[in-house]
Amino acid sequence: METLAKDHVLEDVALFQEILEERFSYFYLEHGDYEKALGVVRARASTLDRNTLGCLLQKILALFIDGHARMSHVLRASGNLPFLTEAYSENVLALSVDGTSFFDDSYPYLTKLDGKAIDEWITLAQTLFPKSSPQFSKRNAVEVLKRIQHWRLEAGQPLNDTVEVELSDGVKTKTKKLEVLPKYGSRSRRTEQESRFLENNLGYLRLTKMDEAAVETIRQWMPVFKSTDGLIIDVRGNGGGLRTPLRELFPYFMLDDTPVVASLAVYRLWEGFNHDHLAARYMYRFEDEGWSDEERSVIKEVRKTFEPSVKFPKDKFSDWHYLVLSEANNSHAYSYTKPVVVLMDTKCFSATDIFLGSLKGRKNITLIGQASSGGSGFAVRYDLPNSGLSCQVASMLSFQPSGQLYDTVGIQPDIEMLPGLEDFISESDAVLARAIEHIKNQTRL
Repeated sequence: METLAKDHVLEDVALFQEILEERFSYFYLEHGDYEKALGVVRARASTLDRNTLGCLLQKILALFIDGHARMSHVLRASGNLPFLTEAYSENVLALSVDGTSFFDDSYPYLTKLDGKAIDEWITLAQTLFPKSSPQFSKRNAVEVLKRIQHWRLEAGQPLNDTVEVELSDGVKTKTKKLEVLPKYGSRSRRTEQESRFLENNLGYLRLTKMDEAAVETIRQWMPVFKSTDGLIIDVRGNGGGLRTPLRELFPYFMLDDTPVVASLAVYRLWEGFNHDHLAARYMYRFEDEGWSDEERSVIKEVRKTFEPSVKFPKDKFSDWHYLVLSEANNSHAYSYTKPVVVLMDTKCFSATDIFLGSLKGRKNITLIGQASSGGSGFAVRYDLPNSGLSCQVASMLSFQPSGQLYDTVGIQPDIEMLPGLEDFISESDAVLARAIEHIKNQTRL
């Protein structure tokens, strides 16, 4: 790849630093020595191609805790493992490229690459990902291990058209030499599940993304689920999007008409952000004229006790903004009083964190699965004109009503549960089965 001109690199790095210091909402929170890291990039300015520069700047973003922060063009070489990699508890699974089977049915776990323990490769890959939460960093690092040629360069190893892998069944191991493949797409079997009725008169609402299609799914299915004996809402694998699905669904679980403050946020003061910067997130200042008397009243109560869990210079940020959920968001909603289970996993992120956090603790609602990745920052994209790179970083700090950031911990399930190993390659679904059993137990009480 062609080396960039030194002065072009230095100009882009200067703009990148300005973006961090003047526009990035997470800048004032705990982070690594970004100035030292920028100095290393500047020292190498005459030797960098676009992807290497992107990789170095991504590692600087990873010093912060913003899970949305990312650079374009960070992979320094193409070439993939002939299978997918996915985190599973303390292990790494090797799955077929189409996601329908293990790469080797008898040896599902990946334990070594090129003779090096898989944990060493994970540690190397984690340098690319912000520490939004331990589960966020681990999951993303494992999934990107398939880009084997990039990681060989990062490890100082030569590129090769083959790769030696060690697979395990948990006791025995098998070593294979395999061909490195070009880039490929992949699919998740679980995203193919659809909303439907389950046995025992249970409703199953599947939301794969937080988008307008999810709103239409809610509008289609919640009316016909009214007479069910229980409801399962499955958001596993949902990486976020919009807050409109939450606004559409939440009124079904309001057992009275009292509005709820779901989250609070401030945004970084910068001339490029408008006064209504957070309106796209349905968040407004206390003084906004659009609040009803009831909504303004619950905001007043939250303001009395709310204390953010992190310190930041108030003069660098806007006034507080509030996301309030109320019956007015969906005038057609009825009150659903039967047991509800929400299925979640580590791939839940961003708007799905807000969704989960809003439902957690509500009467009759139980969260089952794995902790979400944790992240809510309203990412804004910026272009670095000389290199052709782009970066995105958060513009707001977003808090739960408890004062805790969504980042660093994510939303914790009420009942923690991993999927069964066979769930990755068959129609079995241990977490869904656990949810059904939970509802049965609740209805027997």
